[in-house]
Amino acid sequence: GELLTLSAMHARYGTVAGYAVADMTWHREWSEERRQRGVGLSGRYCFKWGSCPRTGRLLIIDGEDPQHGSWTRFLNHSAKWPSLSASPILHADVPVIVFISNREIEPGEELLFNYGEGYGFDGLVDD
Repeated sequence: GELLTLSAMHARYGTVAGYAVADMTWHREWSEERRQRGVGLSGRYCFKWGSCPRTGRLLIIDGEDPQHGSWTRFLNHSAKWPSLSASPILHADVPVIVFISNREIEPGEELLFNYGEGYGFDGLVDD
């Protein structure tokens, strides 16, 4: 996914889901380019990574654009029966999310993880 600060995420998607500032030239161009490629503008694939080790700023990984995301953006939520846990780590000094199995997973079983209390725009506040 793309690595964003909280302010960059708000510039893309607004401070409340679906309320980005659409009259700014750069935002219109960004939105149009994504629409032409069939990429959504929902902000629903944002994952709160944690604080940047260097700056302390909140980092968010945006996996909505398939050019930057992976198949893991299709993992669904289950608070009761998660088969995976998500862990933010640094890999080669780059913030990434790794998914680790919580138990044996049967062939054909849907992979699920708990989105947590911080899921969605309400959870994306600076710590």
